[in-house]
Amino acid sequence: MLVCPVALLLCSCGFFHTTTSADVAGEYVYKYKSGEIEVWILHPDFTYQQEFYKTVADYRQGASVAFKNSGTWSLSTNKVTLLNNKIALSEPLDFFDYGNIKRPLEKPLHVDYLPADWYGSSGDEGATIAINQDIDYVLYRDSNRNQVQDNKSNP
Repeated sequence: MLVCPVALLLCSCGFFHTTTSADVAGEYVYKYKSGEIEVWILHPDFTYQQEFYKTVADYRQGASVAFKNSGTWSLSTNKVTLLNNKIALSEPLDFFDYGNIKRPLEKPLHVDYLPADWYGSSGDEGATIAINQDIDYVLYRDSNRNQVQDNKSNP
């Protein structure tokens, strides 16, 4: 059997890597300019948790969650979608106020689904979930809650 050297090279360099739930799984954080923290925790078994904290201190301590939600998510290529589970009465929460991008909504909207694009780590940049890149609504993978700073919003 003759193996094509180009195909072998492409496969060994990862050109044909398929993104899996294990690649995407982790805790992702968005810090609003007004100081609140939105968190998506994606698990490899396609379940998720959404958390919303009023302050960075609350987020660091994992206390005083203002809003919390859980459900299932899907993955298609690099598209991550939080799904509506009508049986479990679980709907994704949308906190972002598109009319005033400096603040979240007072109460989140319950939506049927919440799509976003996942980007894996690249160089010094960690993985991200981009809900809307045009307005910098991008969650960053966070492995240490103490790294989120009080005086800084999303990079």
